[in-house]
Amino acid sequence: MRAIADQTTDVPPPPPPQTHFPCESSDATPPVQRVAATVALGAILGGVGWIGMDATISVGHIAAWLGASIAVVSVIVWFGSRNPILSIGIDADGLTVVWQSGPRTFAWADIEAARVQDYPAGQMGNVRYLLLRAGGKTFELSPTFADEETEAAFEESLLRELDERDIPETSGGLPSFERTLSIGGAGVFVASIVGLLAAHAMGYHTLGTIFGGAFLLTGSVVAWMTRRQRISRLILAATLLLILGGGAILWACHVNVREELQKWDRIERGR
Repeated sequence: MRAIADQTTDVPPPPPPQTHFPCESSDATPPVQRVAATVALGAILGGVGWIGMDATISVGHIAAWLGASIAVVSVIVWFGSRNPILSIGIDADGLTVVWQSGPRTFAWADIEAARVQDYPAGQMGNVRYLLLRAGGKTFELSPTFADEETEAAFEESLLRELDERDIPETSGGLPSFERTLSIGGAGVFVASIVGLLAAHAMGYHTLGTIFGGAFLLTGSVVAWMTRRQRISRLILAATLLLILGGGAILWACHVNVREELQKWDRIERGR
């Protein structure tokens, strides 16, 4: 029995949880290499744009396309890498984010909502963000951790702290992605109706109907994708009402849609 007790007491205690999570620094790449890569990317995009939209064999045209593209890419790269996150710390005081310009601590009591969210980025996969609502402001952080183990440990520690302190994933100031998409779709739907009416008032019946109908359809599709949201259900009801109401009006007034479209086309061509 004593031998068993001795063996039990010899078991080392578990290591303390990790509280400091280093991130990759953008300074790891030499400046000359970063500049060369930026110029090369801008030149490639400018060349593609020149071939696809201009193709005028002129030094001035080619230089304009390349120069403008390089300038745009340089600005994007500068904004994306001007203040990288060097590390993130989690402790009893709060969440400490160390930028290249200096650290900032978000106290747990000041954090209204927080979550880790993935945004689809096509063939590049998903872009992972830490969304944080604190002090009346929303922060979108995109730390690039040194390795996958560090990233997994950070997310585990963060979620544990948020759960223990009952900090929700969403709030009024930090809505879910689905709700944001729903509001955007509703905005497109309403704006398309206003634009359609304005186009018809100015006499652009054909273009107004085509583009207005296209944006109406876009707003309705987004509403269907986010139909769990109340505002999306209202947009779907409005879409159904427009279809049924519009069809009933056309039928009651004996309107031939094909003839009306041809009439609008003749009027607009005669201007």
